[in-house]
Amino acid sequence: MEYSKHYNRMSLSKGVPILNSEQQRRLLNIISLESRLEELENLEKVLGRNRSLWTRMESIKKQLVSLTHHESPNDILEEMIRKSRY
Repeated sequence: MEYSKHYNRMSLSKGVPILNSEQQRRLLNIISLESRLEELENLEKVLGRNRSLWTRMESIKKQLVSLTHHESPNDILEEMIRKSRY
């Protein structure tokens, strides 16, 4: 929930950033994927190691990487704001 927590902190301290529809979708996808990943990780703690859970978690991690490119939450948010201005 690294990106979600950062977005929450930034929204509380600086207000909600103005993003165009493309960047808003990207942000919501990141938040959704992080939430799904956290849910699967918690499920794995209860059920133990499970191949289908692991496969799904890896798929979500790949989707997150495609959206974030391993960049920091601050860099991603700044990029989204910058892209929304032009």
